[in-house]
Amino acid sequence: MTYPTEPQSAVDQLLHDRFEREAVKLLLIGNPAAVEQCILELERKGFCDSYAWSASLPINANSAIVVPRPGEKMRLYKRWYPPTVQRIPL
Repeated sequence: MTYPTEPQSAVDQLLHDRFEREAVKLLLIGNPAAVEQCILELERKGFCDSYAWSASLPINANSAIVVPRPGEKMRLYKRWYPPTVQRIPL
């Protein structure tokens, strides 16, 4: 038995063809306990589910963009939004 490489909809269209969306990726960096606390607070406020974040990831000490302190970890989260040309005034 073979399985499809892409999920199919009820009308035989690929899901990514039916729903246009764009990803925004969030990155939390810090002391592992503080990062966990931040994720739980974001979940309590209804922004995300805590299980949707990546596992804790080590930070490369030679990174040019991020300079970690000893023991810091990072976690990633991807949130999907419909594409829009509407601008929200600041």
